[in-house]
Amino acid sequence: MSKAQETVELLNELFWEREEDHHHYFIYAQHGSIESISLNVNYNVTIDLWNDQDDSRIWIEDFHEYEDLSIHILRELKKAAKKLKEVSNFLNQ
Repeated sequence: MSKAQETVELLNELFWEREEDHHHYFIYAQHGSIESISLNVNYNVTIDLWNDQDDSRIWIEDFHEYEDLSIHILRELKKAAKKLKEVSNFLNQ
């Protein structure tokens, strides 16, 4: 199992511990050699959060590796939520 798959399992477990309806969930996908992680919201909105082709995680020089993928996904989710709120506020003016 890849690190991306493990991350999705971990995030879904954490999410479902707090969410009773399970209408929202993280998705792991692989298209050829490219892995990606997305969030599905209410079964009809998908937000792409990461893919290994365009990995925007922070490189930690001291450890010669990227930051933890789950931390990166949560940060990207916060950014997406902020952008969606900005769009909503703009449209509701």
